[in-house]
Amino acid sequence: MTSYQARHDLENGYAARLGRLLESRGYRVVNVSVPGNSTADVLARMDQDLEPTGAGIVLIGLSLGNERLTEDRDAGMAAYAAKLPRIIERCREGGRIPVVGLCYPCDEYDAEDYAALKRMNSLIESWGVPAVNFLGALDDGAGHFVQGCTFDEGHPDNRGHEELFFAVVPSLFDALLAKKPLPERPAASGHVTLRQGEDPAALSFVPADEMHSFAFGLSFRAEQEGAIAAIQTGGGFATLDIGLEGRVVYTGVDGETILGPAGAANGEWHGVLASHGHLLGRTRLFVDGELAGEVEERLEPLCFVLGDSGQDDFPCPAEADYRDWLVDRAALCADEAAALQQGSLLRASLELYAPLREEKLAAGADLENRAWSTAVARALPRGAGEDLSRLAARIEEARAAREHEFVAEEKPEVAVDPSVLEAYAGKYEIAPGDRMEIAREGDRLFLVDRGQRVRLYAESDARFFIRTVGEVTIAFERNADNEVSGLVLAAGGQEIPAKRVR
Repeated sequence: MTSYQARHDLENGYAARLGRLLESRGYRVVNVSVPGNSTADVLARMDQDLEPTGAGIVLIGLSLGNERLTEDRDAGMAAYAAKLPRIIERCREGGRIPVVGLCYPCDEYDAEDYAALKRMNSLIESWGVPAVNFLGALDDGAGHFVQGCTFDEGHPDNRGHEELFFAVVPSLFDALLAKKPLPERPAASGHVTLRQGEDPAALSFVPADEMHSFAFGLSFRAEQEGAIAAIQTGGGFATLDIGLEGRVVYTGVDGETILGPAGAANGEWHGVLASHGHLLGRTRLFVDGELAGEVEERLEPLCFVLGDSGQDDFPCPAEADYRDWLVDRAALCADEAAALQQGSLLRASLELYAPLREEKLAAGADLENRAWSTAVARALPRGAGEDLSRLAARIEEARAAREHEFVAEEKPEVAVDPSVLEAYAGKYEIAPGDRMEIAREGDRLFLVDRGQRVRLYAESDARFFIRTVGEVTIAFERNADNEVSGLVLAAGGQEIPAKRVR
């Protein structure tokens, strides 16, 4: 059997990855998380577990699934919405800066659970608290983990944890300690005008650290055809341009295209968003908040360019206006794309937000970045190159490390007849007064012990395993009359027998 320890190796969860990154930059990282905790559990242990750390910033990464969303959606939502603000408040009362991980997928969620999850994330965004868009790192589009990246129903595997890590803006903590203000849209509207042949003719943003999933958004106004933006990757350029009939066109690195609606070259403002899910291998194009289409590709961006294609044979409009340039470290869903178009500013995982209010820019000047980050975008003179070697080297180092990580094959679950599962349901006694329960729900078995409830996975008709830290198995025993008489729980090299009492 593949254990949780081997599958995750506990050194490559998102918290461990983030810890290594931040410790290399002078932070001391302490992880006091407890798997399975609900908001009530965290509130009950904050004084005991958080106070001794002396933490200045607290990352709160709680699952909506731990509020038993799938069992009682209304109660779970109400508990989360009531207790999470209290956790945030308790952090602030202690002089700590809270950062909230948005709710993430679960393979047991149905369509209504997914809708509820997105409503909760929207609510958290409205609180103005620093946040990380964990959903945009792992979502398959239906509230589940991307296929092939699941450890169990409620948790991702190594690859999924790596994507959670990439969703954290690396300089978020520096920006918060520097007391950078809440990212907001400017009160007064403005824009920049970029013209062919003038300096600067383009704007660019090179992420300081490796990025996987992302959302690249902008508003533009133009009357001619031509390239308006580009994404440079190690494999080439993906471009956004205004094509025939004024259609916004996304062309992927491999040449696949998405055609937006006609009429965008009408001198009116239009919003464009390219949302890329790295694990999913998909880029979606939204125009004016509406989905235009998608292409299959997997990108690792080196540079985001505004007002240029990055290619000499792909000209830009003679003149175009731009405003509201943003880059997120997570993909955005259709609901979020619509919210952006309606004027919301989604701050979770936002690495760059440049309102572009200046009418004229000096070549080489840094743009204003209102996001909770220290990332820098610049106005570049035409033809000027950007030194991408540092980022490209980091990407290659991460790719090499990924290839050497141990990723064990997950042991498959086998189907067991429901009548056999029903026979195992009951109470089992380890010692006088020490009992556990095996509960059946449909085609699933659960171990219930001391208030904890974990699912059992069948490897045969009589032997089951638990996906948890270490290797834990349960083997059911039968007597001479073929009746279930007990079980043996094996964990940590020990075997614990329990007889069936009813």
